[in-house]
Amino acid sequence: MSLLTKFQSAAAVLAGCVVVTAVFASGIATGCYFYPKLMGATAEVGHGAHDDHAHEEDAHDHGGGGHERENHVKLTKQAFENIGLTMGSLERSDYWKSLLVPAEVVEIPGRSNLSVSAPISGVVQTVKVLPGEAVGEGTLICDLTITDEALVEAQSSLLNTLSQIDVTETEIARLVPLTESGAVAKKSLIDARYKLQQLQANQDTVQQELKGRGLPEQQLAQLVTDRQLVTALQVSSPKFQLTSSDPSEVTSDNRRGYSIETLHVHPGQTVQRGQDLCDLSYHEELYVQGTAFESDLDLLNRIAENNWSMTVEFHSHLHDEDSDEADHGPLKLNLLRIDNHVDQVSRTVRFYISLPNDVERTITDDSGRVFQQWRHRPGQRVHLSLPESLWSNQLVVPADAVAVDGPNAMIFAKYKVPFHLKGHDDYDMWMELEPVPVRLLHRDNQRAVIATDPGFKISRPIAMNHAHKLHLAMKMQSGAGGDPHAGHTH
Repeated sequence: MSLLTKFQSAAAVLAGCVVVTAVFASGIATGCYFYPKLMGATAEVGHGAHDDHAHEEDAHDHGGGGHERENHVKLTKQAFENIGLTMGSLERSDYWKSLLVPAEVVEIPGRSNLSVSAPISGVVQTVKVLPGEAVGEGTLICDLTITDEALVEAQSSLLNTLSQIDVTETEIARLVPLTESGAVAKKSLIDARYKLQQLQANQDTVQQELKGRGLPEQQLAQLVTDRQLVTALQVSSPKFQLTSSDPSEVTSDNRRGYSIETLHVHPGQTVQRGQDLCDLSYHEELYVQGTAFESDLDLLNRIAENNWSMTVEFHSHLHDEDSDEADHGPLKLNLLRIDNHVDQVSRTVRFYISLPNDVERTITDDSGRVFQQWRHRPGQRVHLSLPESLWSNQLVVPADAVAVDGPNAMIFAKYKVPFHLKGHDDYDMWMELEPVPVRLLHRDNQRAVIATDPGFKISRPIAMNHAHKLHLAMKMQSGAGGDPHAGHTH
């Protein structure tokens, strides 16, 4: 065979090997391209067949497809109890769209405060009450030693007049039989009777002077009876004005909302007539003073005309679910009056609501002193919800049941598929929640109104509080990696 023929044969063999190699490489590339897609499709079919039944009701409930389990919130029983999660059902109810305005509890001018002043000038000997002590009508406040010279002189004048009256009456009694027998002229008897009338008139004048100088009627009667100067005086609480309570229930020792707010004196202190000894407070009825802008006057007038009730929520109730206010909840009260002027600086107008009050706790010390603690106190912060318009038949939930993340809002519903089998990685999981997107119509500090869009239906229990904490937990769990058993039950 010639050299040329051998060369041609070797070239043909080499070309065949190249073709075979190219075909084999093309097959490998094609397999690498199509194998993941075929395997992915196979896996997806298997996964969908396993999960379709589990999520079929969920899609019907909230109008969407199944959610990835990695976006769910898994809670142990301890975690559920630690955050105090409350589950409930979505229910329709009426909701008042309201305007929230600040307010505070204030005393009623001319009614909530009462001062007890010294009726005479004197020196304080003893103080009988303590700040905060509840008092009734006639409760002894303090003892005073009288140092008022004019009062002492008026008492002496009265005693002198009383002595002259006694002498004149004795003289008249002596003259009566003498004039009847003719031993004494009648003129002497007439003069004696005339003098008695003058003395009695003088007695009335001096008694009126003593009353005007602050001597109580009881001490005045004692002065006339005992014929001794009154050197000490007991100052008691005055007669209280009648409240809205039944007047027949008010007794001299009945404590009807009055208590010692401030003491201004101490033993040994010299006081002048008219000087304040103590201040009494009356808290059986108070005001809620609201502040609104001038532009809200139309709303206030509409509330007054329609006699709509306003919701009064106390600051302690808004921030502490375990507070005493939370036990009683918000109050529904009606508008009393609106101020007739607008503040020139803040351009706000004040309005008032009558606030009934009651004693929360009564404490009696070893000495028998009574201290009453009232539920509402002046200075308490209040939030007022002024009704604007009524939304009927809406889905209303607590504001804490909705989590807001940027433009998205969601509630957390209980997942339907049981998912805690022993031996599973999540065998200690007690409850699983999934986020359900919602559209908010309105939200304030207490309530949220959810739109009932077509196809939206949730029949499962939802978390009524701590939605924001659940949202954060969901982010943390999803960021920690996906569940290797997601979508499977064994």
